[in-house]
Amino acid sequence: MAAVAAATRWQLLLVLSAAGLGVTLAPQPPNILLLLMDDMGWGDLGVYGEPSRETPNLDQMAAEGMLFPNFYAANPLCSPSRAALLTGRLPIRTGFYTSNGHARNAYTPQEVVGGIPDSEHLLPELLRTAGYASKIVGKWHLGHRPQFHPLKHGFDEWFGSPNCHFGPYDNKARPNIPVYRDWEMVGRYYEEFPINLRTGEANLTEIYVQEALDFIKGQQAARRPFFLYWAVDATHAPVYASRPFLGSSQRGRYGDAVREIDAGIGRVLRLLQDLGVAENTFVFFTSDNGAALISAPKQELDLTTAAPGHLPGEPSPGVVNLNLRPDSGWSFISTTVSVPQNSSSPTSDGPGREPGGQTCPEGGSNGPFLCGKQTTFEGGMREPAIAWWPGRIPAGQVSHQLGSIMDLFTTSLSVAGLEPPSDRAIDGLDLLPAMLQGRLMDRPIFYYRGNTLMAVTLGQYKAHFWTWTNSWEEFRQGVDFCPGQNISGVTTHTQEEHTKLPLIFHLGRDPGERYPLSVASTEYLDALHRITSVVQQHQETLVPGQPQLNVCNQAVMAAAQHSRSGPLRARPSPLRPVRAPAPSHRAAAQSRPAREGRKNARGCGGETGGPRPRAWPCPPSCAGAEPPSPPGPAPHADARLPSAEPAPRVRDTCGATMADPELQLVARRIRSFPDFPIPGVLFRLSWKSRETPWNLDRRWWLWMICWPLVPHPVSPARDHARSL
Repeated sequence: MAAVAAATRWQLLLVLSAAGLGVTLAPQPPNILLLLMDDMGWGDLGVYGEPSRETPNLDQMAAEGMLFPNFYAANPLCSPSRAALLTGRLPIRTGFYTSNGHARNAYTPQEVVGGIPDSEHLLPELLRTAGYASKIVGKWHLGHRPQFHPLKHGFDEWFGSPNCHFGPYDNKARPNIPVYRDWEMVGRYYEEFPINLRTGEANLTEIYVQEALDFIKGQQAARRPFFLYWAVDATHAPVYASRPFLGSSQRGRYGDAVREIDAGIGRVLRLLQDLGVAENTFVFFTSDNGAALISAPKQELDLTTAAPGHLPGEPSPGVVNLNLRPDSGWSFISTTVSVPQNSSSPTSDGPGREPGGQTCPEGGSNGPFLCGKQTTFEGGMREPAIAWWPGRIPAGQVSHQLGSIMDLFTTSLSVAGLEPPSDRAIDGLDLLPAMLQGRLMDRPIFYYRGNTLMAVTLGQYKAHFWTWTNSWEEFRQGVDFCPGQNISGVTTHTQEEHTKLPLIFHLGRDPGERYPLSVASTEYLDALHRITSVVQQHQETLVPGQPQLNVCNQAVMAAAQHSRSGPLRARPSPLRPVRAPAPSHRAAAQSRPAREGRKNARGCGGETGGPRPRAWPCPPSCAGAEPPSPPGPAPHADARLPSAEPAPRVRDTCGATMADPELQLVARRIRSFPDFPIPGVLFRLSWKSRETPWNLDRRWWLWMICWPLVPHPVSPARDHARSL
């Protein structure tokens, strides 16, 4: 006992002496570095099987750390996924969805004035209580109004942009996207920060790497723990890289961008090692959603023709020649590189390409998985993921834990010794037990698209309650989210409901989601029982936030001044997702041009605070605004939406819009005939020939010739016509 007492007194004397000398014996909390890529696919890294093997630094990071092959985004689109990372919550809880349409993807372009609510607790806010200095480098994408500024939500420093590097714009109807250093706007993309769309040259990644290096050096000198959120966007269309990396990849311009990012991450990790803080720094690498696959086969662009009077790097309204060539199974994004004057640049986040743009291939690979960005198939939401913490995370390990980008919120708090907020539902798990001890936890992955629960994965089984890629209208324009991967009944171009009998896949045996289980099998019934129980439990705790991403449609907003309904907060059924009130047909018809051509809408200027040169006025906030409801009682929250296109229109069996009154008359005439299919090509030919001498009699004559040649026992066309 005397020895114990002496030892205790000695320890007490050491503590008192250290306090008198001003020495802190407590170890510094670990630093936290989150590396978030933009539109990078699961198959883009050598360690994940990319055949070019052009990511040596990330491959080395995986060799020294832990690989997560089953890691998911919280949404197949940029903004909602980033909101989920910083809040640890599903985007539908934080309002990062739209109620403008069923299962409609949404993000924060200049037309959307919503953003991250003040009621949400972001990761840097909580880390600040533990003494962390926080910085975001790159893309914020959680709102561009002043109240959504990153420095108002816990970050101490910021260098980057509130949006992606879309553009260039004409600075008349819409300005170019601004770039900020903290509160001050220091320039705009394509102006002070040039991006050459012809060559793909831009030095933004180089700037972002230097910002990260300087921040780490500064915090190490100050002996202060740091949280660095490095969110570069070079792999988002239009893809760019600096001059030393252009042409260095076997994969084209996208590969150039990946190589530069890989080299930059290598520099950051080496700096941590040189400063001696690598063993006290938790690093995690992942992406916000899957690679954007919009067009295949690969298109090789000939940009030799340009209109006179355009400077290098400016878009040319001249003719661009497309030379098609087959590709070896890899899918690529279509990036618009020619923008007509007085129009805005299309984006892979929006509803589709805008008229007049030409395309070129600049996108990544989702490996063996189905489809890509904007879809809730595996290619849209399964991401590359690497954890690195020398001395703490065992090297060279692979964890089959189901992970989510929301887990980075909870895991980072655990690294800092903090608990997540207890006053709200937190969907992210603490992955430290899986990383440090190899312990696996059973948990579901929820696949939301907009306000709709599309699918759920539990263990190896994934159940699809809804399937949809993109509309027939977009598909006919060449926009394909699943190029070369058409699977009948799965990759549908209409919103197909499977709530009574979900499509269930075993992802271990069938990672490409090509062979659904037989509904009569015991395996199907067992998986359905387990998943249904999880979904019901999820439903009980889900309270959707006020939608922040509704598009500010001027026609709808004008009508809403006379008839406005508040956001729905009813608990959604997992198989009957949250629904918005059905929009007025008249208002929807009036707003269709603005909804389809958002480039014509007056933007909000993209300002986030600080000086506002060339600022554009913003419309009133429509973050919670709903389209006006039709006369009569409001539909129940579980009521099914009429369709994604509320205006009353006639459609052929493929979904092509037929607004021509003569074509409607033809459709009405077939009601009294036996079952037969109407050749959609005749309708489309007639529709495209409205300005030619074609008349109704000649159309009818062609139809009468083709009808006997195409017998069919079922007539979807007649069923569609009867709905007129």
